This record gives sequence, C-alpha cells and structure tokens, in this order.
Amino acid sequence: MTEHLKGAPPSVWDPLVRLSHWGIATVVLLNGLFTDGGGVVHVWLGWTALVLLVARLFWGLVGTAEARFASFPPSPSAAVGHLRAVLRGRPPEYRSHNPAGAMMIYALWGLLLLVVGTGLYMTGGAMPWQISSNPQFAEGHFHGGWLIPLVHVYAADLILVLSGIHLGGVIAESLSLRRNLVRPMIHGQRGRANTPGE
Repeated sequence: MTEHLKGAPPSVWDPLVRLSHWGIATVVLLNGLFTDGGGVVHVWLGWTALVLLVARLFWGLVGTAEARFASFPPSPSAAVGHLRAVLRGRPPEYRSHNPAGAMMIYALWGLLLLVVGTGLYMTGGAMPWQISSNPQFAEGHFHGGWLIPLVHVYAADLILVLSGIHLGGVIAESLSLRRNLVRPMIHGQRGRANTPGE
C-alpha cells in the first residue's frame, strides 16, 4: 500500500526518476507536436523514449524506495479516494506518488509502450542511422496495413491528453497542499506541505 509521510523527513526524487520523467515528457512533446512521423528525428526520439522507459521500469524494481513500484501500487479505489480528498482540500501526503498519480503513471507508461511498440513494428525495428542513410528503409520493412498506424497515432494522442490531465492534477494538488509539486521533480528535494500559521 502507498505509504503516507506521517511526519517523516522529506524524501528525495533521485536523479534517474527525474531524468526519465523530464526526458520522456520532452520526447512526447517533441514527437507529438513537432516532428514528422517516420522521419529520422521522430525515430531517434522514439528510441530515446524506449531507453528512458526501460531504465525507469528497471529502476522500479531495484531503485530507491520512492522509485520502486511497491511504493505506488495501482489502486483505482485508492485513486478515487485521493481525488475526493483533493477536492475537499485535505489530501494526505505520500512518500512516493499518490494513488491518483500512480494510476496516471501506469496508464502513461502502458500507452508509451504501445506507441513505441507500434512504432518499432512500423519501421521494422530500423535503427535511426539506417533510416538516416536510407529514408525508404523503414517503408520497405512495413507490412502493417492500416490498423497499426491508427493505434500508434491514437495512443500518442491519448498520451498528450493524459499528460494535460496529469499537469492539471499536479496544479490542483499543489494548490490543495499549498506546496509546489513541480519543484521537487527538478531538484529532487521534497519539502513539507505548508500548514496554517506557518
């Protein structure tokens, strides 16, 4: 079960958690909004996303306490309860991700795996340098019909939608806790929530 802070000292988001978070966010934004699908830059960024995601998933097994999957198990009922607490203005704090955040993380990771997997399928697993030297390389290896590209595009669009919801949730919880939740994902140190009179 997700562990509450309960007066414990501030915990730290380790460098790998922060690197994977911002790296994946950057890749999703660039590939979703600015690159040409199937182009060299798009493929490079897709492979970058895969490396970052695999590293983060591995770190979820062997990394720091806050980074491990055991510290933020997926629980729809706990997520709903947490959202209700946020709306009431009294959300509990957690050592790792809160239950709603955990559900969002697993959803985003699952969609990212789907996007990367379909992207690899469409390019025949071509490496970026193969496409760079021969732009038709990937096209010659693709036999996916219409369904795989459709899944790829819609899953990528859904990632962007969920990312927007995630950002809204971070803002709402920051206001509810009266503590900036973005800053710790930049420098690592998590401060305590402000309490009345402080």
